[in-house]
Amino acid sequence: RLSFVSLHRVMADGSTAAPPVQPVAEVFAKASSRATDRKPSKSRPRIPGAISPPLEGEVAPLLVLKVGTSSLMSSSSKGQRVKLANVARLVELIADLKISGYQVVLVSSGAVGMGCIKLGLEQKPSNIRIKQAVAAAGQSHLMRMYEDLFGTVHVQVAQLLLSQSDFTDKVHWSNVKHTIVEALKLNLVPIINENDSTNTEELRFGDNDNLAA
Repeated sequence: RLSFVSLHRVMADGSTAAPPVQPVAEVFAKASSRATDRKPSKSRPRIPGAISPPLEGEVAPLLVLKVGTSSLMSSSSKGQRVKLANVARLVELIADLKISGYQVVLVSSGAVGMGCIKLGLEQKPSNIRIKQAVAAAGQSHLMRMYEDLFGTVHVQVAQLLLSQSDFTDKVHWSNVKHTIVEALKLNLVPIINENDSTNTEELRFGDNDNLAA
């Protein structure tokens, strides 16, 4: 079972509502059951925060899913390893949500962990410069995994690496926002992560919960 993820719903008018955090398995079960449900009618009641197909003619709602390193990987004396069952379940969840009519953005950690796997490191580095280099090696490995798995369910993805300055600078934020909007119009699933290869401790979000929000 996957650990908890954050679900944020972005409405057509741009306002956001953050329902209670739900286990991925629970969200997946709801989405899967509704994917085969009959076509919703305009009189069908809507439950705030519930995962249900959009009504006919409604602008496709946007869901932001955040998954942490602990959901993607496990650590042992032999180093990091990918929890493939968890990743596969996440990929299926997103594919089913898209079938149900949702737009999805995935905020994913894991660059440093994947870098450790790629480089054969048993422990995550503590030195910031080494950690940045390991993250640079791991980010491409992480995206390759996502590309391969999402490709099996006919979902195409895009990558965005962000830093705090992308949100504090008006021009940068405008570029980020429009890139995400256009990616969604192209039916892509944007996969967003903090740029661990260049961000310093002073400029980090701290964790992807803040980035997802």
